[in-house]
Amino acid sequence: MPPTIPSPLLQAFADGNGVVIIGSSSAFSDDLDSLAQPLAEAGKYPPAKTDRSFPAIAQYYQNMPGGEVATRVHLVNHLRAWLENEGATPSAFRRAIAGLPARRFVDFSYDDRLATALAEGKRLSTQVLRDHELPYVDRSRVMLLKPFGAAAQPDSLVLTEDDHFEFAGGRPLIMAQLQVWTATHTLLFLDVDPTLFHFRELHCKIMQGINPQHLRAYALVDDPVLEAAWTALGITSLVAPDPTQWITDLTTAIAALPPRPAEVLPGPGQMLRRRPYKFLDYYTAADADLFFGREQWVTDLTVRALAHPMTVLFGRSGVGKTSVLLAGVVPRLEARGCWVIYGRPGEDPLEALRAVAEAHLEKKDLEDLADVQDFATFLLQAGARLKKMPVVILDQAEECFTALSTGVRARWVTALAQALYTAPAGVHWMLSLREDFAAELHEWTRQIPTLFAQTVRLTPADFGCGAGSRSSPSGASGRGDGAWVGGSAHRRGDGGGSAGGLEPNRGGPGPIANRVRAAVPGARQR
Repeated sequence: MPPTIPSPLLQAFADGNGVVIIGSSSAFSDDLDSLAQPLAEAGKYPPAKTDRSFPAIAQYYQNMPGGEVATRVHLVNHLRAWLENEGATPSAFRRAIAGLPARRFVDFSYDDRLATALAEGKRLSTQVLRDHELPYVDRSRVMLLKPFGAAAQPDSLVLTEDDHFEFAGGRPLIMAQLQVWTATHTLLFLDVDPTLFHFRELHCKIMQGINPQHLRAYALVDDPVLEAAWTALGITSLVAPDPTQWITDLTTAIAALPPRPAEVLPGPGQMLRRRPYKFLDYYTAADADLFFGREQWVTDLTVRALAHPMTVLFGRSGVGKTSVLLAGVVPRLEARGCWVIYGRPGEDPLEALRAVAEAHLEKKDLEDLADVQDFATFLLQAGARLKKMPVVILDQAEECFTALSTGVRARWVTALAQALYTAPAGVHWMLSLREDFAAELHEWTRQIPTLFAQTVRLTPADFGCGAGSRSSPSGASGRGDGAWVGGSAHRRGDGGGSAGGLEPNRGGPGPIANRVRAAVPGARQR
């Protein structure tokens, strides 16, 4: 293996957990300089302006007299003419990228040369340029996400400064997908300039709510000057004088890795040495090897716990919330290097969770942190010592309304709100409760307005519908159970398994939110 290829990066791509991000021929690289200069001359861009980036020049050009629509058409025509002059044949660099055994590519360029290179390699791909295309991605194909659009579809293009500033709000599902991949996958940046303002702005927005310690990303550079810029973003830079050869070496090294040993399951008649069915009891982490049928729910909750500061899990009594958490989500999070603090409210949620957290620490750490009273600060400092991101899971959260005094509950909600406000990326939280307590939970939104931003409704497993129910929480019956994600109905097909696939919702209030509004006097109906 070439010495410049880190083992974690190599293994991530071998396991199918890598995402390739390309900035070539985009606002995130200097390839557009040959377009920006003639565009600046055509638009009489003031020489005194220090910002000579393509988005700035494109903005100035679009604001020229003659009407925004007309100048936008001319701007797109300039881009198309430049791309035609560049040629549609993929370069050796693009062909090397297409040869990587990755199934997820983020291409910030405006051309289709990567798609052409994938097709040349007999790899079927699906391009995604807009939010509404995400839920219909064919998971059997390579996913080619093009956040800034393609010249062949002018209405998809992100060109000007205004386009960049409106991108996050205008394409929330693509932003959510980028956030999920950043939180759950290993990223490899190719031909991206980290010193450009719009890249830093987008990176900052994507990282909101994601613990920087959890970021696993690498950037290939052929200029050592860029190393400092990548380091400042928490991304490991890899210097390669010949990027094309480096990518080819990476592909070769991945192919040379020995296959992982196959999981050995007990054969017919062999004893499991313990009872696989627990009837009314719940499954724990010790039962993770027996627990099945909820894979998509576990993947979805794990992804959300990693990517978002707060997730709320609903479900009716006895549906299996505790089993999904203990036998599914907790082991997954711990395998991803998280410090999971799982507990129940008891008489005081803060005291109960702190006791669980302290049980994980060494005596010296406990002595050093004894005077830290604020729970979130305690978790941040303890997590730094453990070098792990704290994820707090409060199960049976309905007990906050059935067993806590008003004063204790108010202190807990205030502490939770303060933690989410002061350190949203440092500590992530998950609440699990019976759905009939949703109305009571609504009172917390006065202090935590975003409480219902990420909600998942767990529905009963249906094992009478064939093998489909083993891999999909909504079963194969065609019922409308599905999951309720972020307040909106979301039907899953292949959610991506260990790849952490997520197709975010289309927005709007879902059944839980509506149920809350209907149950709260004076709540506005939508």
